Amino acid sequence: MKKEIARRNPCGCGGDGIGGDSCRLPRVRDSLRDGARDIDTANEDLPLDFNALAKPDMNLDYGKLALAILKSPGKIGALLKLQKQTRFAANN
Repeated sequence: MKKEIARRNPCGCGGDGIGGDSCRLPRVRDSLRDGARDIDTANEDLPLDFNALAKPDMNLDYGKLALAILKSPGKIGALLKLQKQTRFAANN
């Protein structure tokens, strides 16, 4: 079964081509061609250290987040940009 999926989807992204769960690379390529420029890369730093703001169960601690924003209000713009990029990525 895995060999059959790999043969239909050699890129390895996990899509199986069944029920719309196919390779996502064409959508990324189309987004790039259509002018999407703000794409997050592994080299890009996040505005806050979200691991430090997480609870032991890895959910975000909103109290810690609020304190971090109060300590560094200049990061609000970067957080809003991150939100925009995240929404864009989720919809594409």
